[in-house]
Amino acid sequence: LGDSNGNGEVSVFDATNTVDQILERYTDRFIRKAADVNHDGIITVSDVTGTIDIILERPMASRATHRAASDTDDKVFIDDFKLTNGQQQTISLQLTNTELYTAFQCDIVLPEGLTVAEDDDNMPMVSICGANANNHIVQTNYVSNGALRLLVMSMNNSPFKANVNNVVNLTLEANAAIPGQKVINIDNVRLVNAESRLETVAASTQATVDIVEETTNINSMAGLKVSINNHVITVIANADTTLRLVSVDGKQRVLTVKAGTNSFFIPQSGIYMLQGRKIVIK
Repeated sequence: LGDSNGNGEVSVFDATNTVDQILERYTDRFIRKAADVNHDGIITVSDVTGTIDIILERPMASRATHRAASDTDDKVFIDDFKLTNGQQQTISLQLTNTELYTAFQCDIVLPEGLTVAEDDDNMPMVSICGANANNHIVQTNYVSNGALRLLVMSMNNSPFKANVNNVVNLTLEANAAIPGQKVINIDNVRLVNAESRLETVAASTQATVDIVEETTNINSMAGLKVSINNHVITVIANADTTLRLVSVDGKQRVLTVKAGTNSFFIPQSGIYMLQGRKIVIK
């Protein structure tokens, strides 16, 4: 039991192998019967915590009970927020914990035009925050339904700090999103009790994000009138000049402007700096 990779021993590799299965990062060898340590017929975060208990030689429940959402008021949620088109913002995934929990998983479904930002290694910018960072880790992957699945766990099954709501930081960005209010859904929420290891299937939650257009003073450049339509920057100038356009990856383009009306086609969508002012090409 717990030997999900079938190598004859139960170790941290079996716990991570089960995590990969939950996140749909399928491995070459996964023994479902061995990984289902609570014998409930499905592979979830409670099987990961059960595997850790086997590794640490701790007592574990022989069969976990999956309680219905109506059995708890605890939830995983995001507060409503506002995000400017073309910008990033870090928000907190929060947990209300009237009980002590050691782990949870959930699916975050983002509306069109809203994505999780990526770091220089092309990894989602998701991290444990605050007092829980010492004992917990977060793993993520985009699963087959398009949701970002998060699994938050402790390799020694430590409980989350009581009454500390902020658990995970996510950096979101709006890229050419249609302005207005959008809904983020948090589904498939499973909480694992730190003492009993029982798994609670909690209610889904929603957050509203208000996408707004960025307001800039780009038209106030002396002697210039600038407008952007689709991939075309139009500049009306009183005299000859040059403008510097810089993409987010640092590539520069000098726009040679003549007195009168000038049009510049920018083929690549994205965020740019025009004379130090942020613009969005979409």
